[in-house]
Amino acid sequence: DHLRARLLCLRSDPELAAATRAVLDSPDAQIDWMVAHRLVSAGILRREGQKLVVRYPLYARFLNAIL
Repeated sequence: DHLRARLLCLRSDPELAAATRAVLDSPDAQIDWMVAHRLVSAGILRREGQKLVVRYPLYARFLNAIL
């Protein structure tokens, strides 16, 4: 249910979904800072220095299969 809630968040906002897909495809992806902030605040992404990465490997596997 927790992952489905995250997915619902992404599906309700195509901009968030596209940014998450970009990060899944390349941690070096450049995304709008406000979108990045929203994804970090939602617990989907986290910052590693200057890069954004999916917060947990489980999230990455799930989102890779769905997005």
